Amino acid sequence: MLESDFFNWKLNKKGYIMFSNFEKNLLHLPDAGTYNFYIIIIFLILITISVQKKTENSFFDVSQTIQVKGLAIFFVVLAHFWENIFDQTPPLILSRYSVSLFFILSGYAHGLLCETGRFDYKGFIQKKIFRIFIPYWICTILFLVLDYYLLDRTHSMHDIFLTSSGINIHRGQTHLDRTRWFISLLLLWYFVFCSSRHFCPKKISLILYMVAFLLIVMRYLQIWHLGNVHETLAFPVGYTIAQNRSWISKVFMNTSIRQKGIHCLILVSFCVGILCIKITGLDNYFLFESLEKIFKLMVLSYGLLIGLSINSILNYQSKVLFFMGQISYELYILHFPFLYRYNPLKPSLIQDHAVIMFYVLLMILIVFSLVLKTLCPADRGS
Repeated sequence: MLESDFFNWKLNKKGYIMFSNFEKNLLHLPDAGTYNFYIIIIFLILITISVQKKTENSFFDVSQTIQVKGLAIFFVVLAHFWENIFDQTPPLILSRYSVSLFFILSGYAHGLLCETGRFDYKGFIQKKIFRIFIPYWICTILFLVLDYYLLDRTHSMHDIFLTSSGINIHRGQTHLDRTRWFISLLLLWYFVFCSSRHFCPKKISLILYMVAFLLIVMRYLQIWHLGNVHETLAFPVGYTIAQNRSWISKVFMNTSIRQKGIHCLILVSFCVGILCIKITGLDNYFLFESLEKIFKLMVLSYGLLIGLSINSILNYQSKVLFFMGQISYELYILHFPFLYRYNPLKPSLIQDHAVIMFYVLLMILIVFSLVLKTLCPADRGS
């Protein structure tokens, strides 16, 4: 396939802008799994060499939360790099569930809010507008301008209004950015949390799980399409972890061999359940497919708690993960169109040097994210 099938340029009075578009054609890269392995190894090396001792230490603290966000956003970008540029996707085990980590962390943060006593609804909404919507609106304008200028593509006022409102359930909005469903589901959870906090403060957890169950049923009936089963349940799971933080901390910070054995047994049990569903082919049925994803969410949550407990005992922090975690939201709302629609790199470079070009793209996205974060400091909404 010719490079001209991917590479485009837009003339203007001063010159031209070159970019690659992968909406119609994807690159072919044999043995993508090996390149993916190299990318992950390099990232692990960067994490390791940036490790330093923490001054303070507690289980599931702010520092750990930010680092988990950094880990999650890396694997989200990695997954979309393979899925939307190449026709062969390597095994993306953690990448498939990275978005669930964001929902778990969000649910956890909102669970902690309930421990602060009086809830400031005005402050909560104001903070979300500055933290979520202002960067989101800037990206919306940017993508609309780039679509018009580079792709000669326009969007209806109906679609622009809906996506600007955070509603990304129609096909027209997914054309702007396919990953925006995450924002819509997150905003739904914010609404459910605030409503529950106001009307039924003692039954927030129950309401969250009831809403999650309703969304899963609606997905089965094909009248709801945002988030898979594990992504839908992740926010309530995070909230539950926050509500039981003291007990969970005692259990997971216990360093006895017996306790470690119990943790391993529970993890293995969930893994065996996943394998049984896969091997028997029961995952072709919605009920068992949902059960499999619930088991995977439990493995993810349990693995997260084990990882955080080990980190708390060792008391280390990675500067790389912490840095990426601080700009994880900006990276998320920026990365997809610049990978898929207006990629700044030539296809031949990406194909011949996939590992290096992934990190070049990541660095470009990080620069854009830093600019966006500078324009929209989160403390303005505090």
